[in-house]
Amino acid sequence: MSRDSISASNREDHLRMYETIQTETQRLHLTDIVSKAKSAERKLSLYALDNILWSLEDLNLNDRTTVPDEVVEQMRAFGIPYQPPIAIPDLIELVFTAQERFMNVEPEEINRGLLRRNASRLTRRHLL
Repeated sequence: MSRDSISASNREDHLRMYETIQTETQRLHLTDIVSKAKSAERKLSLYALDNILWSLEDLNLNDRTTVPDEVVEQMRAFGIPYQPPIAIPDLIELVFTAQERFMNVEPEEINRGLLRRNASRLTRRHLL
């Protein structure tokens, strides 16, 4: 093999390596963006459900029995059923149930945390 063909082969290897690193970096960056977007959506949903809870609790404390249309619309947007004459304390429980969906940690997040911990343990073992 000539020196030029080895040099060309090395350049091709370096280019492939660079493209692989670039592709993986982009994939990780996009994964991070998606993860942050899901987290933001989860937080905003919990905030909106908290606002519904505050409205319902205020109605309950003031012994009101009629739920304003805007609160009914907000509940339905989260899939919370509303059919009069449902009691406000029962609606509050339904909102709590809807919040649970956003409070549970996704298995994907748990696995990522376990992988990081295990990887750091393995790395420490191999370094010792």
